[in-house]
Amino acid sequence: MEDSVENIHAYEETLSTTTMAALGVGLGFHTLSLMAFIYLSRKATPDTLIYYRVNTITYAIATTCYTLMIVGESNYMTSDGRLVLWARYLEFILGTPLLIIDLCLVAGSTFADIFYLVSCDMLMIACGWFASIAPTAKGKWT
Repeated sequence: MEDSVENIHAYEETLSTTTMAALGVGLGFHTLSLMAFIYLSRKATPDTLIYYRVNTITYAIATTCYTLMIVGESNYMTSDGRLVLWARYLEFILGTPLLIIDLCLVAGSTFADIFYLVSCDMLMIACGWFASIAPTAKGKWT
């Protein structure tokens, strides 16, 4: 139990004022964007509504994840004592596929192309997560 309390304190001390400010700015922009897309989607035509809804979901995910990071609920301490914010990777693995889908819909891509691009993106993010928590350089580079 004592170790977990120390880890929480280490987490609080690890995030600098600059980091917290950057997360706050990110949260502010994501929140404003979320509100804008919610508002604009109410006035969207049926043929453009899908774009507004995809962007609304994307910014809702980003806003939630940034909130988790700011309040300190997304900390993961690796075995070697490094802090990794798992909410960042959650945002990436849920949000970037939606951005890709949005762009592909605008471009008129086929389902096969969208599936391929989203799968590659999610694999890349999963590899980034595993590299960030790997305790050795061999694990990171693998």
